Amino acid sequence: MKITAAHERIRNNAGYIEASVHYSKRKFDKKYEVVARLKDTTMNELELNIGGEVVLDVQNNRQDALASVRFFRRQD
Repeated sequence: MKITAAHERIRNNAGYIEASVHYSKRKFDKKYEVVARLKDTTMNELELNIGGEVVLDVQNNRQDALASVRFFRRQD
């Protein structure tokens, strides 16, 4: 997985809980989405009333999805 400037911006500005980052395989296109739960303060600032999980990244294969999870958990 190649880390881009967009990945860095999302990691630094998204306001998600790092320990909540995980991936799941989408059924409709078989790609892996990396998701995380937003912090309560972020949800309040954005005036959101949603489940709280947001997609941080989408990858084509499991290895890249795992690398993305490590990146967004700051385990890189």
